[in-house]
Amino acid sequence: MAHANSLPLELTERIPQEIFNEVATFVDPVSLKSLSLVSHLWEASTRHLLFYEFQFNRKFLICFSESPEGWQRILPCIQRAHIALYFRRSDKAALRKEGLSAALPRMVKLRQLRFRQSSSEAIVLLIALLKGSEQITGLELRQAYGGFDSFQVLQGTIASLPGLEDLLVEDIWWPEDGGRNGGSVQAMVPVPRKIINLTIESMDLHVPTYGRTTSQILSWLAHGNVDSFRFMTVREVEGSGVLSKFTRVETLVLGHRWILYPPGLKTLSAFKALKNLEIGPAIDLNSRPGDIDPSWPLDLLSSVASPLSYLTFKLLFTGEDELERMDWMTLNCLLQNSPFYAELRGFVIGFMRSDTPRPPPTRGDCDRMIRRRIPGLRPGARLTVEFYTHPTVPVASFIYD
Repeated sequence: MAHANSLPLELTERIPQEIFNEVATFVDPVSLKSLSLVSHLWEASTRHLLFYEFQFNRKFLICFSESPEGWQRILPCIQRAHIALYFRRSDKAALRKEGLSAALPRMVKLRQLRFRQSSSEAIVLLIALLKGSEQITGLELRQAYGGFDSFQVLQGTIASLPGLEDLLVEDIWWPEDGGRNGGSVQAMVPVPRKIINLTIESMDLHVPTYGRTTSQILSWLAHGNVDSFRFMTVREVEGSGVLSKFTRVETLVLGHRWILYPPGLKTLSAFKALKNLEIGPAIDLNSRPGDIDPSWPLDLLSSVASPLSYLTFKLLFTGEDELERMDWMTLNCLLQNSPFYAELRGFVIGFMRSDTPRPPPTRGDCDRMIRRRIPGLRPGARLTVEFYTHPTVPVASFIYD
């Protein structure tokens, strides 16, 4: 393959900077690094794109402590920090705190903190350095090593960032008693009042009480400005009480995808602004003794009290005859007659067959199995049928306009 020749310097200097800046935003990272080597001007123009995201770990702290002046041009470009730090209370922690204390003030554009596999001590320490900052609008706490000392410590850590608009927590925990009353929601800490997007992924992996930590977080946040919340993803739901306080939510994702147990939420009637609904657990149509009644999702859908724009749910079955266990009559009645489904623009049905592996279905298969069973779908609504062999990404997808 022939190699492209480099542009001569006299030509690159004639490219208008506005055009270069626009083109650079669409360039992949490898090519962006190459562009940064062309000239000092192009290096300065690409720097904010190259270092928009940055990984903070032990290696960074060592490099920064050895040569802080070498980072003077990079730190001001960082807007999204991915942080993986693990340390406990020790002399090393003090040294790292010193390094972070020196680095953070230079990150004048920092907006998002993404912690993954950091120790809870590191999370508390670093966010304490940013306490009161209005510029941090996004916080992710994923898979923290070691539990927080109490729920009140977690509350205080999140509340330290009053400008938060996006909050995600996953696989974090604290002692059930929280150090006597330290874990109680009654030990109130002010809630950030600007949160728009809340995601509570898998929790309670380290404790036996299903939904405890999720419920505590929701109960605390419900004491704040519940009307600010617009997007919610909640995997573990104990019941309708706390979640139903967030009445202005427009997008709601309920439950773990593809598990076989329905979410604890029994009604959606409190959500008066709901537009997009995704039900994560699969509707299990396999006929086995003691199976969960597959009518539960229709009870939930019948309680919708706001005009929906998008709806997603999933089916699990083996033979096509098991599709008859689904209450298609009630579903079609809702789609055709309910005012809350009159504005439906998108309807996604995902399905997985228990006897997989088998060849992916054809469009004709999906016509026969799914599409013909939904005559109640109104004109203008798009139906998407997705086939899964694994819970993450569909291997086949068919669209019906």
